Amino acid sequence: MAAKNAKDLIPPDETLWQKYSAHFELPLAGVTSMFLHGLVVAMIVLGGIGFLFVTDLEATKPPKMDVVMIEGEGTGFEGLGGEPGLPGNPDAGGPKRTEQIDPLTEQPDPPTKGTPPRLLKDPPLDLGLPLIDDGQTPANSALSIELAKLARDADEQVKKAMKIEPPRGGPPAKVVGIKGSGAKGVGGLGGKGGGPGKGNKKGAGIGTGGFGGRKATKQEIYAMRWHFDLAGDPREHVRKLAAIGFTVAFPDPRGGGFFVVTDLNRQPAEMRRDNLMGFQEAVKWYNTKPDSVQGLARELQLQFVPRFVVLLLPKDREDQMAQAEKAYADRQRRDLRRVTMTRFDFRLRNGTYDPTVMMQK
Repeated sequence: MAAKNAKDLIPPDETLWQKYSAHFELPLAGVTSMFLHGLVVAMIVLGGIGFLFVTDLEATKPPKMDVVMIEGEGTGFEGLGGEPGLPGNPDAGGPKRTEQIDPLTEQPDPPTKGTPPRLLKDPPLDLGLPLIDDGQTPANSALSIELAKLARDADEQVKKAMKIEPPRGGPPAKVVGIKGSGAKGVGGLGGKGGGPGKGNKKGAGIGTGGFGGRKATKQEIYAMRWHFDLAGDPREHVRKLAAIGFTVAFPDPRGGGFFVVTDLNRQPAEMRRDNLMGFQEAVKWYNTKPDSVQGLARELQLQFVPRFVVLLLPKDREDQMAQAEKAYADRQRRDLRRVTMTRFDFRLRNGTYDPTVMMQK
């Protein structure tokens, strides 16, 4: 009996699960490992799918382009057309100098070797005839020269009628255009002026004397400095002239006087003869381009096509534009004496077109 009880005291042999996974370590470790491996595989698969999707989406987008900013003012589109300005600095186009350069001693002029004088001398800074321009370049240089000659003839005829002192020492100088509806001017040959006025370059040369030594009037300075848009078809051109308030003058085709139209909204236009003495101090521009003059005559239903058109600015409109120009310069803290160009627009306010300065430099 005692031997039987001793045998019962020996514990039974442990099974594999009882020995190595008494607390379920093996199944828990296996499930955890499978879960982690599955999670990693799923992330790799999803990442690959996302990469392929992004690559395909990027391929459908337009290519990216870098924007290169060009040094200078404006958007870059102004070069598509515009009016010619006053002659620039003789050193324009050369490298920008930031250091102080001592002036060189005067050297004798090199031999010309048959080179035309216009290639050796820059044109002097003369104040020429204020023309209006429709932004279209004449077909050839011969037409430009002919239009410039016509402008000089027009200027002489108008000033003779107004009894304005003619230039001394030669004909008027280089023609400078202004945005509108006329012809671009052509340059002179540079060097010293032929009149009593002083040139801006030393040495011999061929040139003209600007206003012949007399000081430019305030109205002549306004005519060269003020710019506005007069381009468009004949109807649009007349509408803009009326909005600005111009009085239009035509030379009598029979000679000896001018016809004046004050109401451009009336068609056919009502013309009256005038000696232009009342407009002696008016700001004036000339339109000599045949296509523009013919369109204007057709729109106003004139019985003839004038050789040129004189645009006369009324005194009250001149004062409004001068005040707007000065106010704009004051806001920009700019010295008006250094302003070379002021561009206007005319906007309808309370039934009238008021001048608004759009840009100034």
